[in-house]
Amino acid sequence: MKKSLAVNFTLCDIRGMTHLHERLKDHGLTASLVAERAGLSPSYLSMLLTGRRANPSASVIGRIVAASDGAITANDFLPRDSEAA
Repeated sequence: MKKSLAVNFTLCDIRGMTHLHERLKDHGLTASLVAERAGLSPSYLSMLLTGRRANPSASVIGRIVAASDGAITANDFLPRDSEAA
């Protein structure tokens, strides 16, 4: 089986993304408001932001980015390299 080297948003491991809740707060937003704007259920968005749910589609990521007024970017859904300097 071939392995792809291309980054695919739907294959990203998003565990440990609780910093996104803080980013929303810093921009005066709540997860409930962003969920409403993005057309997502608050529980689904919360699961994504806390890492309890993985593999959001590119479409869902785009809706979250737009609904958060730039507080969250598509890059936030990329795997973080904790060993990078």
